[in-house]
Amino acid sequence: MKTTLQFMIWAICCSLLFENPIFAQSASASLFGVVRSAEGETLPGANVIIKNESTGFTTGAVTNLDGRFQINQIPLGGPYSVKASFVGEGSLEKKGYQLNLGDQVRVDFDLRDGEGTLETIVISADDYAPNRVSPIGSGTRLGMTEIKYMPTNGRSFQDLANLAPTTSPGGSLAIGGTRVSSTAITLDGGNQRFMMNGGLISQYTVSMEAIREYEITTNEYNVMEGRQGGGAINVVTKSGTNEMSGSAFFFNRNQALTADQDYIGRPINDFNVNQYGFSLGGPIIKDKLHFFAALDFEDRSEPFAIIDVRDSQTERLEQITQQSLDRFINILEERYGLDPNRQQTGLFNRRPTNRTVFAKLDWQINETHKLTFRNNFFWGENEFVIGGDATALADSRGDIKIFGANSQLALRSTFSSKLTNELKLQYLRAQRDFPARSFAPRGFVGIESFQEDGTRLFRQFQFGGNRIAPEEQGEQQFQLINTTYLQTGKIFWTFGTDNMVTFTNTLNTNEQGGLFQFASLDALEEGRAFQYSRLVPNAPDGRYAPKLRQTALDLSAFVQAETSLTNKLSAMLGLRWDATVFMTTPDFNPLVQSELGRRTDVVARDYNNIQPRFQLTYDFNEDQRNVLKFGIGGYSANIVHWAQLSNILQSGTILTDLLLTGADVPTPNFPNYIADPSTVPGVPVGGTGRSPYINLIGEDFEAPYTWKGNLAYRRFMTNEFYLGANAYFARTINNYRYQDLNLREDFAFNLANENNRGVYANPDQITPVNLNNPGVVVYPINPSVVNANENLGRVLELNGDSDIWQRGIIFESGYIFRKGGSITGTFTVNRTEDNNSYNCCIARTSVLTAIVDDPRDLAANRGGANTDFRHKIVLFGTSPAFKNMRISARYVGQSGLPWSPLVFGDIVGDGAGLLINANKRAFIFNPETIRANPNATPFETLIAEGMEGVLGNSDNIARGLLIDNLGEIAPRNEIYNPFWHNVDVRFTFNIDNTIIKNMGKGNLELIAEVFNFTNLLNSEWGGAPTVPGGNQVLLQTLGLDPIALQQGNPQYAYRVNPTFGETVRANPPYQVQIGARYTF
Repeated sequence: MKTTLQFMIWAICCSLLFENPIFAQSASASLFGVVRSAEGETLPGANVIIKNESTGFTTGAVTNLDGRFQINQIPLGGPYSVKASFVGEGSLEKKGYQLNLGDQVRVDFDLRDGEGTLETIVISADDYAPNRVSPIGSGTRLGMTEIKYMPTNGRSFQDLANLAPTTSPGGSLAIGGTRVSSTAITLDGGNQRFMMNGGLISQYTVSMEAIREYEITTNEYNVMEGRQGGGAINVVTKSGTNEMSGSAFFFNRNQALTADQDYIGRPINDFNVNQYGFSLGGPIIKDKLHFFAALDFEDRSEPFAIIDVRDSQTERLEQITQQSLDRFINILEERYGLDPNRQQTGLFNRRPTNRTVFAKLDWQINETHKLTFRNNFFWGENEFVIGGDATALADSRGDIKIFGANSQLALRSTFSSKLTNELKLQYLRAQRDFPARSFAPRGFVGIESFQEDGTRLFRQFQFGGNRIAPEEQGEQQFQLINTTYLQTGKIFWTFGTDNMVTFTNTLNTNEQGGLFQFASLDALEEGRAFQYSRLVPNAPDGRYAPKLRQTALDLSAFVQAETSLTNKLSAMLGLRWDATVFMTTPDFNPLVQSELGRRTDVVARDYNNIQPRFQLTYDFNEDQRNVLKFGIGGYSANIVHWAQLSNILQSGTILTDLLLTGADVPTPNFPNYIADPSTVPGVPVGGTGRSPYINLIGEDFEAPYTWKGNLAYRRFMTNEFYLGANAYFARTINNYRYQDLNLREDFAFNLANENNRGVYANPDQITPVNLNNPGVVVYPINPSVVNANENLGRVLELNGDSDIWQRGIIFESGYIFRKGGSITGTFTVNRTEDNNSYNCCIARTSVLTAIVDDPRDLAANRGGANTDFRHKIVLFGTSPAFKNMRISARYVGQSGLPWSPLVFGDIVGDGAGLLINANKRAFIFNPETIRANPNATPFETLIAEGMEGVLGNSDNIARGLLIDNLGEIAPRNEIYNPFWHNVDVRFTFNIDNTIIKNMGKGNLELIAEVFNFTNLLNSEWGGAPTVPGGNQVLLQTLGLDPIALQQGNPQYAYRVNPTFGETVRANPPYQVQIGARYTF
């Protein structure tokens, strides 16, 4: 790092010898250029004045010694006029510039001789075509035309993320396959991330009516881009102008405008979506004070399936027969207090609502200062959003309620032609609650059933309460950003600071409600649970542990120098520093200190995130139409706040970890628990609970740090058509994950028949197969036997020792229509690998990365990241208006997410006590090897029969991988869900005064949108084939094989899942949305 800093200081000093400016991308736009005389000589000291003709905003600059000028932080919009003048050379004015997010528009002037002369040139779209497309090599930008006309499912800006060539499948905000928490999200330059989990609190955070532009950046090296790893999502809102304008809109989707049934034959009933609202903007004082406001409401009625069994196909999908499901419900109603009048399975009618209200004021105080005040509010609710840990009944799910408020004050000040400053103050409040539908303990039951053709089905089902709900997540945040732009001689400087303080107030009830586990329906009927566990509050505030409160600081400072090394070659060099400091200290636990030498009162702090940035841009013709760009830089990502909250809650002093097995398990009395939650079993009288479960921060913990770079080239072949390519790479270190400090160092024995997979418990400590009634054993190993220190339970330490490797290439092409509209196409080849895909939130989930045996062995776990994709094709565009009609469409084709063949059941012991039972990669047994063994046990023969079935199943998309890896443990994340295609289209017909003369300046748009358009053409098209979680399980654990053990071969008995690798089509069928928008 020292060498890097020395290089940067040297480079900045060298750049002072060069002259011409270049420009960085920001939340506004820039204008630059050269002023020359009629003889072609540059004119130092020429005056350049710009004016927004629609708002009156005016600012200017003076050319430097080379006759060059630059104007930064220009508010978006237009049309802008740019006038250059020089004594004795006259004046030249160019009009018609529309400035978009991040634009760097070149405007050159050749003045004519003659004092007092003024020539005016009106600019056409062709004159600045390079600025109507996304910035080269840095990201994807959608302007006002795309925002207005692009079909957008749900009218949510999150849906627009799919149009970026580097975003992961399914509307994920993961960029390039990296973690979602490494994506920065801003609104008008202010943070919009929910700091607890690092993502959006809701997909409806701001109205589409209020959005002017939307951008996803991946390789932007401006130092103002921070707190990210994969990239950033930037949203810029609209402002009012001198012309009063507004809109009123209504959109509807309903049952008559969609398919009769989904891809697996379930009927689509009670489906209706209404979205409606208005916007209004204009002058309060012309050229001085403007306003803009938007209101957007959504009301839905939609079917939602919960264990919806209808026929043999849905029985296989849900992994339970109708007969077994009926018996399950009857037992719960008769013995476990389940209300017979409350629907638990089938199709439900959900009625989610979402509301957003936006308001903005822009005040041009004087020629020096412009003040902007913006408010944004949103709230909403939905049912059944919080799912179960197993396949859950309706009562075992949780609902959601959200509220958010965001206020921002921005002051832009032009102190001179060489000095501009922008100050932003923001307040953000977010609240997300998960109301519970039942306060009873959870219950898990393994249900085995057989279809009429003999197909065996098995799945673990959940009843009772929910692990997460009830929960309350609240945040308040204050942010201060100050950025200064200064020209000193031939260098353009940017320097500033961006700081946040976040206050968190959270009720976390995770696993405090209790959990009974039953091996079968018979055991459930008899009230015979094999295990009961609960995190019991030591000093409850009501039923649960007290609320968690913490304060966190995020600090930053940055400096950047920009110049041109030659007329064609530009350089940017910058340095950014970030720090994260959690202020709230967890309790000190002396037991952990004495036994392991670790302190639980350590907080996450990282002060040393120095991030150098460097970029070169070569403009072959000095017109932005033939450009080569290279960049490289360091980026420090945010730390999700859940990590520190977990350490506060799980210090070992707030909760007692209770685990009872065998005869110690209390007889469940769910009717009593439902009537009086205080009767839920806690620590038995005279008991102490088991050894405490601990979360703590490693002393060497650091925030994730990413080095990334790219080389991009773009060329306009004509004024309208361009081609380009962008090769990129990234390497992330210090990715956080939890490591169990109290897991035994060495294996107790190895499974010789599974490529010597290690096991942490001795064979006599592992549950054997029940020979009378073999069934799935979820936790065959007692957690206490795998702990290195018997006085402690699992001790999970947060460290930053995992990695991400990413590389890819993007090919792009586009066409810009002269009369408005454009077409953009990209093809991406991507590969993202990691050795742990933990993103958020509670510590237990960090061990969900599919492993062989030792979770500490990161090298053995390297494979495709959980959010990786291999190929992606994007094509979207909007036509020019033709006879009052406009057509817009988007196509996204993308390979699915990766997955691994798994074992259901904790066969190693690393997940015991963490309630993790499906994180081991399966050994791929070769049936021929088993058949050739004369001493094969009946359970091995059962495996051979099952493997022959899945290897011969033509519906198993993983057949090839299984065959290539027979006799090996499955590699991690090398199976990808099939490539998926989706097409959305939109038709707009505009009724204006050319059709109805009395319309005046008003316009009525009639709109029809079709989502999943190809499914409308053919009912078999448009499905997203996905292997659900249950079908990713290859082997189900029955316990230790007692016959093999007698032969001296300790090994597990398994059942092979016959539906392994089978896909279902998971996305909705086509939906038609009709709407109308009146604008004036």
